[in-house]
This record gives sequence, C-alpha cells and structure tokens, in this order.
Amino acid sequence: MSKYGSRGDRRRLLNAGAQTNAADAPAEFAPTEESEAHLAAIQSLGQAGVMGVTTADVGAHRERIRQSKMRKLALILTPFAIWFVVRAVRALISWCRS
Repeated sequence: MSKYGSRGDRRRLLNAGAQTNAADAPAEFAPTEESEAHLAAIQSLGQAGVMGVTTADVGAHRERIRQSKMRKLALILTPFAIWFVVRAVRALISWCRS
C-alpha cells in the first residue's frame, strides 16, 4: 500500500462522506504542506543543474554500450595491428641485412 492509501480506501472515504481538502482528496490521505518530502520536492523543482551522466541510470547504460562497442572494435582491429607490426619488423630485419 502506498503512503497515501489505496484507491479502495479513498473510495470508501469519499462514499462515507469523509472530509476532503481543496483538491477533493480525502484529508487523511492528502500530503501536508509542511511535510519534509513535500518541501524536498518543491526544492528539487527549482534546481538549475542537470543530473550527472555517471549518477544516472541512463548514463551507466550508455557507458556499458560504449565499452562493449569499443571492445568489439578492438577485437576486430587487433589482428590487423599485429599483421602490420610483424610486416614492419620483417621489413626492418631485411633492410638491416642488406
């Protein structure tokens, strides 16, 4: 059950003629203006900053995807790099002998 009750609780209260607040929500389940959660929510609305990429789940997902792409690229390019190095070493050895 959530912090403010379930729909069934709300319906029972409304049908029983319970008091409601200005938003027509049962007063027992309506958030109070002074609650810490309410004040924190209001403060977060006024923040000008953006959540950092490393702290967001989306950022972690993008980083994992980026790393997997880099890993695939490295696996594809490694044989070519080895072939270029071997070819350069053979050319250097043959050049030194002549």
